[in-house]
Amino acid sequence: MGTGARADVMRTWALAALHTPRGVAPSPKGIAAPPGAPSIGHRVRVEISIDPDWRTRFTRTAHAVTAPERNALARAARSGRLQRVVRGVYREPPPRPPSREDSHRQLVYAHDLRTEGRRVFVSESAAALWRLPVIGTPPPIVHVADGIGGGHSSRAIMRHATGVPRDVARIDGIRVTTLGETVVSLLRTRSLAGGLAAVDSALSGIAEAGGARIAREELAVLLDREGRGMGQARLLGALADGSAGSPGRA
Repeated sequence: MGTGARADVMRTWALAALHTPRGVAPSPKGIAAPPGAPSIGHRVRVEISIDPDWRTRFTRTAHAVTAPERNALARAARSGRLQRVVRGVYREPPPRPPSREDSHRQLVYAHDLRTEGRRVFVSESAAALWRLPVIGTPPPIVHVADGIGGGHSSRAIMRHATGVPRDVARIDGIRVTTLGETVVSLLRTRSLAGGLAAVDSALSGIAEAGGARIAREELAVLLDREGRGMGQARLLGALADGSAGSPGRA
């Protein structure tokens, strides 16, 4: 069997496993999308409130209009009463050392303030707002959607030139990719352990996100497409069943 044929068989098996109830062996035959499966092209807007007061913890230099206000902000930063998160955005030091997920979430908050909500956050940055588990330390960079050739990445921002997604969720007023698209992105780009932890959490329901979850049928539809990393994504999606209960067990 050639390489291409083996890849086709693995793709069909993985998609069949996603559509098949647990405990039933998947058929290697071709499958169709199940009745009622969501349309990928349809715009779906989801509003979730988890930390609605996050803006009150930040201060922007743009709001310091007068010279006394700017001087007071500079003194607070020098004394440590305020910490610089990104250029032009400060916050009070947290009472305890933040987790790696929370540190990345604060970075997303700061960038959203600085750009006044014009960005759609994707990949690890969307995962931080969805409260998906992260294996390893997220880099000090935010991931945003951008138009094809619409900008260049920098040390602070990774621009994904895939265009602004049709399906967008809002978490505490911040635009992010939907839970399903966020999970698929992690399955494609993260390690095997990181991808499994994310998809297992999304299948079982994320308590911190109001129980938000993704159905296996919806995941199967999202995975039935081509692109870099999609083979790994389909395999991990077929292996996950939402029963691990913790990132470590996944």
